[in-house]
Amino acid sequence: MKATGVIRRIDDLGRIVIPKEIRRNMKIREGDSLEIFVKHENEVVLKKFSPVDAIGNFSKKYIDAINSVNNKEVIVFDREKVVATTSKYKKDYLNLNLSSKLDEYLEQRKSIIIDSREGFKIIEELVMQENLVISPINVYGDIVGGIAILSRDRITDVDKNISETASVFIGKYLEN
Repeated sequence: MKATGVIRRIDDLGRIVIPKEIRRNMKIREGDSLEIFVKHENEVVLKKFSPVDAIGNFSKKYIDAINSVNNKEVIVFDREKVVATTSKYKKDYLNLNLSSKLDEYLEQRKSIIIDSREGFKIIEELVMQENLVISPINVYGDIVGGIAILSRDRITDVDKNISETASVFIGKYLEN
């Protein structure tokens, strides 16, 4: 664990304020969920909670089914990192941090088709060589992640519909 040197008092409602600098560095946004752990006798640990990451195994099976039907690669991600991916991209993307541009697309709250000539990056380290469609996962009005379908061929309306259906399905699954 890394010491920050920051000390905060607990108010009469049991709240503490996480300093802006720490929230910014950890990419903690207003409305994000934090999981609380107790370590040993005198330690409390806060960890960002990702509902999309919590269903990673389910997501993997779901996108494998999509891949087997449309033969296109699929990636599922939360707001921070890639959570599940079909086999072709597993070693390149799994658990790596997302690009800030992808977060900007998610904030638009709609599906977006991106041409491979744009040199888009899902993660900062790798430029995409494929066309893709990105659909945000919406849970109770909050964007918690997204789904991308990738293809060397042109992205069709069918690909967009599959991506949107998958993102809505996962969102509804997380709401229940």
